[in-house]
Amino acid sequence: MSELMVSAGEAARRLGVAPATIQRWVDGGVLHAERTPGGHRRIYVTELRRLIAANRPASLSRPVADWFDVLMTGDDFGQEGGMLTSPETWRRYLRPGFADLVRVGKDAGALVMHHSCGSIRPIIGDMIDAGLDILNPVQPEDFMVSSCSSVR
Repeated sequence: MSELMVSAGEAARRLGVAPATIQRWVDGGVLHAERTPGGHRRIYVTELRRLIAANRPASLSRPVADWFDVLMTGDDFGQEGGMLTSPETWRRYLRPGFADLVRVGKDAGALVMHHSCGSIRPIIGDMIDAGLDILNPVQPEDFMVSSCSSVR
């Protein structure tokens, strides 16, 4: 299976719906799927992103935005010895979703804060470019904390 395509079960997991829902959406033309020679459905990841974008509210209502000043997210992109993936892999596969999440907070008028353990120095500039306001790399034994001031 191509890394750009996922099974119907994986699509369901990523979208938080039942596999039967994916089947209905494909049968109803909501999602496009290819068939393997064995008849299994394979869905392009870009199709999932398209579906999410098409059904995302244009903006958060003001009352929802009033609930928070800072949107905090966290995912460990690093470990003590370096990144968990190469910076190039992070930029290709994880940065688009990270940037989307940052945009949700920004659109609501909030500051966006991210926590990650480990040494993520190679992608800090990318995170700032995506709009990140606050980085919380609380891991004092990691060399990254002492070198963050030299990033920008």
